[in-house]
Amino acid sequence: MTRLWLIAAGLWLAAILPAGAQTGWESLYSTEALSKEKPRLEERVNELFRRLNTLFSAAEKSAFARVEFEVPLRDPTGNPLNFFAHGTVRAPRVTMPVQSLLFVEDLSTAYAWLHLNGYSLETVDEYITLLKYKTPADFPSRRYPPPLTALGIPRDASGDRRVDELSLRFRNSAYAFILTHELGHVLLQHPGYRGISMAQARAHEAAADRFALDVMQRDGAIPMGAVLFFQAQAYITPNLGQFRAVGKSLQDWESAVKQAMTHPLTADRIQAIALHLDDAAATWPRQADRPTVRFVAVQLAQIAEILQDADLQQCMAVAAARADPQRLQPRRPSNARQFLEQCVKR
Repeated sequence: MTRLWLIAAGLWLAAILPAGAQTGWESLYSTEALSKEKPRLEERVNELFRRLNTLFSAAEKSAFARVEFEVPLRDPTGNPLNFFAHGTVRAPRVTMPVQSLLFVEDLSTAYAWLHLNGYSLETVDEYITLLKYKTPADFPSRRYPPPLTALGIPRDASGDRRVDELSLRFRNSAYAFILTHELGHVLLQHPGYRGISMAQARAHEAAADRFALDVMQRDGAIPMGAVLFFQAQAYITPNLGQFRAVGKSLQDWESAVKQAMTHPLTADRIQAIALHLDDAAATWPRQADRPTVRFVAVQLAQIAEILQDADLQQCMAVAAARADPQRLQPRRPSNARQFLEQCVKR
């Protein structure tokens, strides 16, 4: 890509992209659908905590004894990938919104069905990118479609035993990583993000990540779902490339991370997880799982590269703005850069 093209793309994006955070994500699932799923997913969170509790030390169990779990229908911002810990040291709370839990579950089903049926996984990343850069009115239904609808996944996909088993491995390990990460904040008594420096926020996230990975290693569970979760985060959350695409500076980006992002997702953070996991692979409980753990580490390192590549992020923004949502239907693997060609066609 030439620098001239990037300047032109930045000017074009500044005209078409919303200045603030995307809105309308709350339309992904109806309130009725979320209310119906709430009891099941709430029980899943409590069941997962009971299972994780068997892996905690006495000190950790003591720290978590007062934790209350909140499972509201949605995150206040509508973000379908938000989970967080808050409250006081004496009354900590972990919030796991139904919409976020269901979104991760549906992405897990989509990945499993597409993979096992020989379809491209690129459409999942493209879908999440479109959620970030398009408005609800850009979609045929005039609202953001949920993953399984947008990606053309059959309603009975989980009826296939292979799809069900693989999707549960993705979902359960994603849930386990997310929940133990939030519990890590409770254990380490992190005060939240207001009034602390960006360096402190990053350090807190890194410490909670390490705790989550350590607990998963105790169980011997391969954190496959962490790749799915962070890949989705990388495509939907603001990033430096997006800021540069609309003419904003590095200082603007750092200010936004400090002031508005409760879970700053940076390339350094993902790279640190990848390195930690690669080191841990040598002592993973089941020797047969060690190559897979290293593979997961490699996948995470590649996500870090995506976050670092500002030029790629700019191209993705242009491609998403031009893309037809109908292209998300299942397709056979093809040129990996087919989606990105949208940013240089015109």
